Amino acid sequence: MQVNMKLLNMVDDPEAQPSAQGDIRDEDLEEQSAQPPPASEADGKGALLNQFWGVATLLGRFYIAYIFVRAGYSHIADFAGTQGFIAAKLTFIPEGLTPFATVAAILLLVAGSLLVLLGYQCRWGALLLILFLIPTLLFFHNYWAYPEEARGLQEMFFQKNLAILGGLLFVMAHGAGSISLDALLARWRR
Repeated sequence: MQVNMKLLNMVDDPEAQPSAQGDIRDEDLEEQSAQPPPASEADGKGALLNQFWGVATLLGRFYIAYIFVRAGYSHIADFAGTQGFIAAKLTFIPEGLTPFATVAAILLLVAGSLLVLLGYQCRWGALLLILFLIPTLLFFHNYWAYPEEARGLQEMFFQKNLAILGGLLFVMAHGAGSISLDALLARWRR
């Protein structure tokens, strides 16, 4: 496994800062994240384990993105309904801006989910989906503001979205994995 020494030096020395020339680039982070975790070659199963990690990361990205792709499609298919739902929940947004908020939500969903699914600039895609999830958690599944009979269902939706948020943070921390467009582009650059 090729190790990016600039990244390791930053981890080993918490006082280290990138120089003005920018020792660490986004490409370095993406290339490093495209590498599978180290595996022991002693038992001869290291390559198989690395393949497993690549497939597991691909499936994880697929399942996270799937939820958002479906939501994006339903928001587009029922634009008027989505707009009405946003207007009802986000009462602080002026009525004339509700279509823009609806388009912004759809763009976050579609762009973020496609980036995560394809494994291209995956960290940015995860960030877009996190930006979608935060208002969803706070304004659409704020179970504490619901009547007692509806609170349980909304709390379940809140917890589900919180778990998805955790998965997206994991994607941001670890990148797209070895089976991704980022990894393919990193191999082409060598």
